[in-house]
Amino acid sequence: MEILKKSHTVVLDPREGEYCWRKRATLQARVERVFLLQMLEQGYQTELLKKIDESLLAKVERLDPPLLLAYLDAHLNEERYYEDWQKIFFELGHIYNKADGHAEKSLPSYTFARQWLQHYGYDLQKRRVTSGELRNKNVWWVTKQ
Repeated sequence: MEILKKSHTVVLDPREGEYCWRKRATLQARVERVFLLQMLEQGYQTELLKKIDESLLAKVERLDPPLLLAYLDAHLNEERYYEDWQKIFFELGHIYNKADGHAEKSLPSYTFARQWLQHYGYDLQKRRVTSGELRNKNVWWVTKQ
């Protein structure tokens, strides 16, 4: 209750002797911290954990994209045109360029896709093909680290 009483957006700064704006995020963090401490002291968290069942956990989105990782294991060292790999990364792994906003997402660049794959123990290689069907085109392939 103390924090909520002090939660005005304009407060008198005792050091400066003038009014200043108080940041809303700071206030929210303080209130949440007090509530969490009270929950820990009174044992609310253990009761909340008991109420979480399998049906609720099934609705939670997984952090690791298992579809892409399984696909990569099946297609290791397979050389393909780079745009094909970009489409696979985008569709199966939801990998897109970091600079993209929420509305528009574009196919990932080599460096970003490689960083993402290295986080999961894979490596992305590239080279320019000089002969065959993919002549004068860039190809990528995925290897295990």
